[in-house]
Amino acid sequence: MKLKLIGIILMVLVSVIALGCVESQPSAPSQKQTTYNPTQAQVKTTVLITASPSQMLPTINDMPDGSMRGSEFGNDTYAKRDFVFTTGIMARILSYGVYKFSSTTEAIDKYNSIKNEESNYKLKNVGLGDESFGFEVADTIATVVFRKANVVVKVTFAGRYSANLEDTVSYAKLVLTPTSTLKLVADTKTLTKGETWNLGGGYALKVMSIDQKASPKNVWLELDRNGNKLDDYVSSEGKTYSYGNILTTKIESISDTEIVLRDTYIVS
Repeated sequence: MKLKLIGIILMVLVSVIALGCVESQPSAPSQKQTTYNPTQAQVKTTVLITASPSQMLPTINDMPDGSMRGSEFGNDTYAKRDFVFTTGIMARILSYGVYKFSSTTEAIDKYNSIKNEESNYKLKNVGLGDESFGFEVADTIATVVFRKANVVVKVTFAGRYSANLEDTVSYAKLVLTPTSTLKLVADTKTLTKGETWNLGGGYALKVMSIDQKASPKNVWLELDRNGNKLDDYVSSEGKTYSYGNILTTKIESISDTEIVLRDTYIVS
């Protein structure tokens, strides 16, 4: 009798345990879950200006008759150009400065920095580029600053009692800032000396050589498309290499055997 009772109890326990296991199992999802596929990710694109700073500046031919060209300077990231207007014994100076960056974020930081420096003046929106401001100082100095994509432009018109914001805005509009839609190839990329990087669309960037003796070190880059040479470029750390409206990349660092590129964009 006892054995029979124990057997019944064991059967009940087994049934309870089995029932609990069944009830504890999660129900199947009502919809099929999708698996993430990296190839389905949207390609990051951006609008950048790839022309050199000097190419964006107006020339003497854009100035009024009787104007003279003043001082001038330009490299991969900054260019300035001055013009002198003379009327009788009075002279006015028109000064241009163009800052170019490898990313829009850096340009925004520069624009805000300049705006903060001029915050003592009454600043007006002058409707240029992506964001802009201008101000006058006692009818003697007028300044316009605007940002478009990855470029910041500053124009100053100076002349005793003859400089005004309206004229300065007109001259600021002469700065050429054509943009291209580019896709991001890589946030960072390390290339060894002699290595070729296929960028897509038939474009390839090759590290021809690294000059270890130069101070700072220099790198020689060559850009090809479908095996045909488009351009070559020698530069140093911190500089930005741009080719037309096709390619832009910043040379972040150079060692004896390799380079690191940052924010590399190619035409989309």
